[in-house]
Amino acid sequence: MDYEAFKLRSVIFDNKFRIERKHVEFDSGISSYEVLVHDIGHNALDIVGFFKYFQIVSSVGPIEKELHNLIASKTNSASVLQRVAFERRHYIYDEKIHVDIDGEDYVFKIDGIGPQAVKITVQITYDEIANSTKPLESKLRKLINTLYQGPLNNKETLDKINDTWQKEEAHKQKVHEEVLKDEEIRAQKQKELEDFLNSW
Repeated sequence: MDYEAFKLRSVIFDNKFRIERKHVEFDSGISSYEVLVHDIGHNALDIVGFFKYFQIVSSVGPIEKELHNLIASKTNSASVLQRVAFERRHYIYDEKIHVDIDGEDYVFKIDGIGPQAVKITVQITYDEIANSTKPLESKLRKLINTLYQGPLNNKETLDKINDTWQKEEAHKQKVHEEVLKDEEIRAQKQKELEDFLNSW
Protein backbone atom coordinates (compact mmCIF):
# COMPACT_ATOMS: atom_id res chain seq x y z
CA MET A 1 0.00 0.00 0.00
CA ASP A 2 1.50 3.33 -1.02
CA TYR A 3 1.30 6.52 1.05
CA GLU A 4 -1.72 8.01 -0.73
CA ALA A 5 -3.70 4.80 -0.18
CA PHE A 6 -2.53 4.63 3.45
CA LYS A 7 -3.65 8.23 3.98
CA LEU A 8 -7.15 7.53 2.62
CA ARG A 9 -7.49 4.39 4.72
CA SER A 10 -6.30 6.23 7.83
CA VAL A 11 -8.88 9.00 7.63
CA ILE A 12 -11.63 6.48 6.86
CA PHE A 13 -10.67 4.23 9.79
CA ASP A 14 -10.71 7.26 12.07
CA ASN A 15 -14.41 7.79 11.28
CA LYS A 16 -15.95 4.87 9.37
CA PHE A 17 -19.51 6.07 9.94
CA ARG A 18 -18.93 9.01 7.63
CA ILE A 19 -18.68 6.76 4.54
CA GLU A 20 -20.62 3.62 5.51
CA ARG A 21 -23.80 3.21 3.43
CA LYS A 22 -22.93 6.15 1.18
CA HIS A 23 -24.14 5.74 -2.42
CA VAL A 24 -22.18 5.99 -5.65
CA GLU A 25 -24.08 6.53 -8.91
CA PHE A 26 -23.01 5.25 -12.32
CA ASP A 27 -24.33 4.53 -15.80
CA SER A 28 -24.34 1.09 -17.36
CA GLY A 29 -25.65 0.88 -20.88
CA ILE A 30 -29.06 2.55 -20.98
CA SER A 31 -29.56 2.38 -17.20
CA SER A 32 -28.39 4.33 -14.18
CA TYR A 33 -27.56 2.56 -10.92
CA GLU A 34 -26.56 3.19 -7.33
CA VAL A 35 -24.17 1.04 -5.35
CA LEU A 36 -23.14 1.65 -1.78
CA VAL A 37 -20.08 1.38 0.44
CA HIS A 38 -21.06 -1.61 2.54
CA ASP A 39 -17.99 -2.88 4.40
CA ILE A 40 -14.75 -1.13 5.25
CA GLY A 41 -11.89 -3.61 5.22
CA HIS A 42 -8.22 -3.35 6.07
CA ASN A 43 -7.17 -3.36 2.40
CA ALA A 44 -10.35 -2.56 0.48
CA LEU A 45 -13.89 -1.23 0.46
CA ASP A 46 -16.77 -3.59 -0.36
CA ILE A 47 -19.04 -1.93 -2.90
CA VAL A 48 -22.44 -3.61 -3.14
CA GLY A 49 -25.67 -3.42 -5.08
CA PHE A 50 -29.03 -4.91 -4.13
CA PHE A 51 -31.44 -6.01 -6.86
CA LYS A 52 -35.00 -6.94 -5.92
CA TYR A 53 -36.58 -9.89 -7.70
CA PHE A 54 -39.39 -7.83 -9.25
CA GLN A 55 -36.73 -5.44 -10.55
CA ILE A 56 -34.72 -8.31 -12.07
CA VAL A 57 -37.68 -9.75 -14.00
CA SER A 58 -39.13 -6.44 -15.15
CA SER A 59 -36.11 -4.28 -16.02
CA VAL A 60 -34.28 -4.13 -19.34
CA GLY A 61 -31.12 -2.90 -17.59
CA PRO A 62 -27.92 -4.86 -18.30
CA ILE A 63 -27.28 -5.90 -14.69
CA GLU A 64 -30.85 -7.12 -14.16
CA LYS A 65 -30.76 -9.03 -17.46
CA GLU A 66 -27.51 -10.77 -16.51
CA LEU A 67 -28.91 -11.71 -13.08
CA HIS A 68 -32.15 -12.89 -14.69
CA ASN A 69 -30.24 -15.12 -17.14
CA LEU A 70 -28.04 -16.48 -14.35
CA ILE A 71 -30.92 -17.41 -12.03
CA ALA A 72 -33.79 -18.47 -14.32
CA SER A 73 -34.07 -16.73 -17.67
CA LYS A 74 -37.41 -18.29 -18.66
CA THR A 75 -39.51 -16.96 -15.79
CA ASN A 76 -41.16 -13.54 -15.69
CA SER A 77 -42.52 -13.98 -12.18
CA ALA A 78 -40.67 -12.35 -9.29
CA SER A 79 -41.94 -14.97 -6.81
CA VAL A 80 -40.79 -17.84 -9.04
CA LEU A 81 -37.40 -16.15 -9.54
CA GLN A 82 -37.07 -15.74 -5.78
CA ARG A 83 -37.90 -19.42 -5.18
CA VAL A 84 -35.48 -20.62 -7.86
CA ALA A 85 -32.74 -18.33 -6.57
CA PHE A 86 -33.21 -19.67 -3.04
CA GLU A 87 -33.28 -23.30 -4.21
CA ARG A 88 -30.15 -22.79 -6.35
CA ARG A 89 -28.37 -20.43 -3.94
CA HIS A 90 -25.44 -22.82 -3.38
CA TYR A 91 -24.78 -22.84 -7.14
CA ILE A 92 -25.43 -19.14 -7.67
CA TYR A 93 -23.48 -17.87 -4.66
CA ASP A 94 -20.01 -16.59 -5.70
CA GLU A 95 -20.94 -16.61 -9.41
CA LYS A 96 -19.50 -13.62 -11.26
CA ILE A 97 -21.29 -11.06 -13.40
CA HIS A 98 -19.75 -8.37 -15.57
CA VAL A 99 -20.92 -4.83 -14.93
CA ASP A 100 -20.15 -1.96 -17.28
CA ILE A 101 -19.54 1.19 -15.23
CA ASP A 102 -19.21 4.28 -17.39
CA GLY A 103 -17.60 2.18 -20.14
CA GLU A 104 -15.25 0.16 -17.88
CA ASP A 105 -15.77 -3.55 -17.16
CA TYR A 106 -15.99 -4.62 -13.49
CA VAL A 107 -16.51 -8.14 -12.17
CA PHE A 108 -19.00 -8.38 -9.28
CA LYS A 109 -19.69 -11.61 -7.43
CA ILE A 110 -23.07 -12.79 -6.22
CA ASP A 111 -22.62 -12.29 -2.50
CA GLY A 112 -26.09 -12.94 -1.14
CA ILE A 113 -29.43 -14.49 -2.03
CA GLY A 114 -32.01 -12.97 0.30
CA PRO A 115 -35.80 -13.13 0.61
CA GLN A 116 -36.17 -9.74 -1.08
CA ALA A 117 -33.09 -9.23 -3.23
CA VAL A 118 -29.84 -10.48 -4.73
CA LYS A 119 -26.66 -8.84 -3.46
CA ILE A 120 -23.65 -8.27 -5.74
CA THR A 121 -20.25 -7.15 -4.46
CA VAL A 122 -16.93 -5.91 -5.79
CA GLN A 123 -13.88 -5.05 -3.68
CA ILE A 124 -11.92 -1.92 -4.53
CA THR A 125 -8.55 -1.61 -2.79
CA TYR A 126 -7.29 1.62 -1.26
CA ASP A 127 -4.38 1.54 -3.71
CA GLU A 128 -6.86 1.41 -6.60
CA ILE A 129 -8.95 4.20 -5.10
CA ALA A 130 -5.88 6.39 -4.58
CA ASN A 131 -4.20 5.80 -7.94
CA SER A 132 -6.56 4.45 -10.60
CA THR A 133 -8.22 6.59 -13.26
CA LYS A 134 -10.99 4.01 -13.76
CA PRO A 135 -14.51 5.39 -13.17
CA LEU A 136 -15.60 3.59 -9.99
CA GLU A 137 -12.27 4.19 -8.29
CA SER A 138 -12.35 7.86 -9.32
CA LYS A 139 -15.91 8.23 -7.97
CA LEU A 140 -14.88 6.66 -4.66
CA ARG A 141 -11.81 8.91 -4.42
CA LYS A 142 -13.98 11.97 -5.05
CA LEU A 143 -16.48 10.78 -2.41
CA ILE A 144 -13.71 10.24 0.16
CA ASN A 145 -12.08 13.60 -0.61
CA THR A 146 -15.47 15.29 -0.11
CA LEU A 147 -16.50 13.42 3.06
CA TYR A 148 -13.06 13.66 4.69
CA GLN A 149 -12.09 17.10 3.41
CA GLY A 150 -11.36 18.34 6.95
CA PRO A 151 -8.92 15.60 8.03
CA LEU A 152 -7.28 15.46 4.58
CA ASN A 153 -6.49 19.17 4.80
CA ASN A 154 -5.47 19.21 8.48
CA LYS A 155 -1.70 19.48 8.92
CA GLU A 156 -1.70 17.89 12.37
CA THR A 157 -3.70 14.89 11.12
CA LEU A 158 -1.49 14.49 8.04
CA ASP A 159 1.69 14.71 10.16
CA LYS A 160 0.35 11.99 12.43
CA ILE A 161 -0.56 9.79 9.44
CA ASN A 162 2.89 10.39 7.93
CA ASP A 163 4.63 9.42 11.19
CA THR A 164 2.59 6.20 11.39
CA TRP A 165 3.34 5.47 7.73
CA GLN A 166 7.09 5.93 8.26
CA LYS A 167 7.07 3.62 11.30
CA GLU A 168 5.08 0.93 9.47
CA GLU A 169 7.37 1.13 6.43
CA ALA A 170 10.46 0.85 8.67
CA HIS A 171 8.93 -2.18 10.40
CA LYS A 172 8.12 -3.81 7.03
CA GLN A 173 11.68 -3.21 5.86
CA LYS A 174 13.06 -4.73 9.06
CA VAL A 175 10.84 -7.82 8.72
CA HIS A 176 11.84 -8.14 5.05
CA GLU A 177 15.54 -7.99 5.95
CA GLU A 178 15.06 -10.60 8.69
CA VAL A 179 13.31 -12.93 6.26
CA LEU A 180 16.13 -12.54 3.74
CA LYS A 181 18.69 -13.22 6.46
CA ASP A 182 16.82 -16.36 7.58
CA GLU A 183 16.70 -17.56 3.98
CA GLU A 184 20.44 -17.01 3.61
CA ILE A 185 21.12 -18.98 6.81
CA ARG A 186 18.80 -21.78 5.64
CA ALA A 187 20.49 -21.90 2.23
CA GLN A 188 23.94 -21.99 3.87
CA LYS A 189 22.94 -24.86 6.18
CA GLN A 190 21.45 -26.74 3.22
CA LYS A 191 24.72 -26.29 1.30
CA GLU A 192 26.76 -27.46 4.28
CA LEU A 193 24.56 -30.56 4.61
CA GLU A 194 24.83 -31.32 0.89
CA ASP A 195 28.62 -30.84 0.99
CA PHE A 196 28.84 -33.18 3.98
CA LEU A 197 26.72 -35.85 2.29
CA ASN A 198 28.70 -35.54 -0.94
CA SER A 199 31.98 -35.98 0.93
CA TRP A 200 31.16 -39.60 1.78
